[in-house]
Amino acid sequence: MAFREGFAYSRRMNERIDTQRRDALSELIRAPMARAYPASPPLHLGGGVDVLSFAAPEGGYTYVTSGLSNPNFPQRFGPARFELALHAREPNEWAPRLLARIGPSSAGLRFHFYDTLPLAESSSRLGGLVFAPHEPRAWSIVGDQRYLLMRCVGITPDELAACRIAGAPTVLAAIERAGVYPFTDPNRPTVPTIDTMLRSPPGFALQGHLSAAGRRGFQAVLHGASEDVEVARDGLQASDVPVLAVAYLQLPSWPQRSLLLHLTQDHHHASLNHAWRHALSMPEPEARSERHSALAIALAGIEQDMNAYSAYLNDLPRTLARVKALRTTAAN
Repeated sequence: MAFREGFAYSRRMNERIDTQRRDALSELIRAPMARAYPASPPLHLGGGVDVLSFAAPEGGYTYVTSGLSNPNFPQRFGPARFELALHAREPNEWAPRLLARIGPSSAGLRFHFYDTLPLAESSSRLGGLVFAPHEPRAWSIVGDQRYLLMRCVGITPDELAACRIAGAPTVLAAIERAGVYPFTDPNRPTVPTIDTMLRSPPGFALQGHLSAAGRRGFQAVLHGASEDVEVARDGLQASDVPVLAVAYLQLPSWPQRSLLLHLTQDHHHASLNHAWRHALSMPEPEARSERHSALAIALAGIEQDMNAYSAYLNDLPRTLARVKALRTTAAN
C-alpha cells in the first residue's frame, strides 16, 4: 500500500509540474499549446523527451521539449536547467522527432548560448544546431525554479564549419540577413556568404579594429605562440579589449581561448565577462598548465580582484573548487 501511495503521489507531482511547465512555456511563447508529442518509450524508461508545439504569433511553429527541466529527471542523464526550442515555418513531424531524440543526450551537457551540436542527419541537409537565446525572453519560471529556453537553429555542414572559424554569432547574422533565421529548414541550401567565412581565418573581419599590438597579439593567439602573446600584452590598448572579447566567441579551440585570456588578463573590462564565464566550462586542467592559468585569470576577472590571480594559480584544488561553486550557482 505504501508503495502504491508513494507512486501515486509521485505521479501527481509530475503531472502538476508538467502543467506548470506547459503554462510557463505558453506564456513565454505568447501562444496556446497546439499539440503535444508524448515520447514513446517515455524519458523515465530510457526513451525520448516529450515535445509541445505552439503556433508562434510571429509566424511559423515553435516546438519545445517538455521534461528536461523536471526536478525528477533521471540521474543517469544528469540535471538540466533548460528546455530546447526549434522554430519551423510549417507544422511537421521531423522537428518533434529531432528534439525528442537529442533532448536526453543534451541534458547532461553544459550548453552556452552560441555553442554548436553536430548532427548526423542522413535524411536532410542539417549538419548541426546552434544554440541561441529565445527572443524576446529566454527564461521561464516553473515552480520556484528559473529555466532557460534555448533556441536551436539548424545549420548546414558548411555553416557548422564556419561557426568554428568565424564564430556562431557571425554565422547566425549571415543566415538572418538571408532571411533564414530563426527558422530551421532541413532541406535548405547553404547561405552563399558562408563560403567567404570558410576561406577566412577566425576574427578576420575584426582585426581592422585592433591596434598594431592588438593585431600582433591576436595573430599570436591564432598560431598558439604563447611567448609572443606575453610580448603583445604590454602594448595592448584598452580599445582592443571589447574587440578581442567578440573574437573570443570565434575561436574554435581551448588552447586559443586560453591564450586570448592571457592576452587580455591586465584588463578587467566588462566586455570580457562572457569569456571569463565561458572559460569555466573548459576541461579540467593540470597544475601550472595554460588552462589552469586561464581559469585563474577568469576567476580573478569574475571577482574583479587582480590579486586573486596568483592565489588561484598557486592552488589548483582551490581553483577547481571555486569553478565548481560558480557552476552550481549558475545552474540554480
